[in-house]
Amino acid sequence: MSLTKERLIGSAVLIVIGFLVTAFVIVSARAKMSNTHAYQTTSAGSQGLPTRLPTGPVQVVRFTLYDVGIVPQTAYAQPGLVIIAVEDLSGGTTGVIVERDDEGQARLQVGEVRRKENKRRGQAELRLAPGRYQLYMADRPENRAELIVEP
Repeated sequence: MSLTKERLIGSAVLIVIGFLVTAFVIVSARAKMSNTHAYQTTSAGSQGLPTRLPTGPVQVVRFTLYDVGIVPQTAYAQPGLVIIAVEDLSGGTTGVIVERDDEGQARLQVGEVRRKENKRRGQAELRLAPGRYQLYMADRPENRAELIVEP
């Protein structure tokens, strides 16, 4: 085989390898972007099911978790879709439990907010009716906050 044919075959092989590497990088980046933009939604009865896009205004209520408590201790929202966002500065908690607090009745868990893996923040989208809700850290149930959904 002549030197020119060897160079032509070598160039073709390099082009094909470059194309495959570029395609792999693009596919990996798109997959990572779609996972980054998707937020975790966990609510009672809908775990593991695909979520629908919100069909109305969405409110965001933020809580910061410390080893001695949750700040703010009381937050307010309107009925409807509410995103509960948490930032964990407690040194690592397994999540925040959200329960409806109906006086005279047993509390009913309506959702859970979990941190993203190896991240300090997490959020969950819940559809909340008017009432009082208790939030507490799953591994430190004495650390509580209240969310009041006003009519």
